[in-house]
Amino acid sequence: MDKVETAESEVADPAALPSGRLRIHAPTSFGTYYLTPLIALHTQQFSDVSQSISSSVNACRI
Repeated sequence: MDKVETAESEVADPAALPSGRLRIHAPTSFGTYYLTPLIALHTQQFSDVSQSISSSVNACRI
C-alpha cells in the first residue's frame, strides 16, 4: 500500500516535472511543419524527458 500512496502523492504534486521517454511517430510532413518547433520547446521545458521521434511518408495506423 505504501507504493500506491507514494505514486499518488508524486502524481498529485503540481511542482513535479515529467521524466522518462516520449515516443512520437508521425507522417514526415506533419513532423516537419508542426512537431519540430514543439519538440524544441518541450525539450527546453522538460529536460528530464528524452524524445524518440520517427517519421514515414505513409499514414500512421492506430
